[in-house]
Amino acid sequence: MIQVTPSAISRAVDRRGLQMFVTAMLAAVLLGGVMLFAIWARTRVTEDGYRLSRLAREHQQLLREREALLVTVARLRGPGRLEAEARRLGLGPPAAGRTVVLVEEAAAELARTLVAARP
Repeated sequence: MIQVTPSAISRAVDRRGLQMFVTAMLAAVLLGGVMLFAIWARTRVTEDGYRLSRLAREHQQLLREREALLVTVARLRGPGRLEAEARRLGLGPPAAGRTVVLVEEAAAELARTLVAARP
């Protein structure tokens, strides 16, 4: 027959109590870790949402600036702009007496003269 002493019972109870304590502590640490991860993940999602919102606003602003620049380019490339700039600079069509009409033979002679005059 097995003889059970009070000290053996006390040690068994202490061992069982220690196991329960360790198990409860591990469960608490695990639960705490899961909660910290959930809080961290939620914070990241919120921060990324704010960042996405800020970038969407910036994108819209850049699109508006692009449209304004495209309008400016179209205005600057317009055919009337060159004429307006020429007038602003005092340029215009030559006077009637300042134009020279060359016939074919005179144009060929002028070309030969210019080519011969090159150094």
